[in-house]
Amino acid sequence: MKIAALVGLSVVVVTACAPIATYPPLDGAVELSDPTLEPIPTLMAESIRYAQSRYGDGAGGFAINLPPNTPNAVYETVIARLGRCHPQFDSDEPAYHVTSVRARGLKAEVDLCYPRADGFYDFVTISFRRDVLRGYEVANTRLWRTDDRPPEPNYRPSAEASVAAPEDAGE
Repeated sequence: MKIAALVGLSVVVVTACAPIATYPPLDGAVELSDPTLEPIPTLMAESIRYAQSRYGDGAGGFAINLPPNTPNAVYETVIARLGRCHPQFDSDEPAYHVTSVRARGLKAEVDLCYPRADGFYDFVTISFRRDVLRGYEVANTRLWRTDDRPPEPNYRPSAEASVAAPEDAGE
């Protein structure tokens, strides 16, 4: 009986400390929406990693685009976690576009546009579950076919100076 009570109490404590975050923030919502705070950078990086490995060509040197007004520190954190990528500087360059991140307790969702081999884009919602020991893991995905163009590059002007574009994207 004591073990069950301890397990129940542990679940309450862990979920009570679980983040509630939406980025970009929703108008009028009162919640954690600072993209530099966890779990936002982790979810961005893990969703790009998943989409690139699942839907991409697996090659290095890809571009990423985060939501408008994302601070340079978030780009730097995401790039450091992924390696072999850079902010999208040119709207004609194929890129993985994170459009929104929602974290509620032990669940999270990331909306992302990704480039297809034919030059068009598809949209995916990647759902995550947070394991207390292993962190966020992909639980499922939902693909959305769209004719919409992906977002324009959202890097802030100073981001170009802080994170250099590759000299030769063909390598």
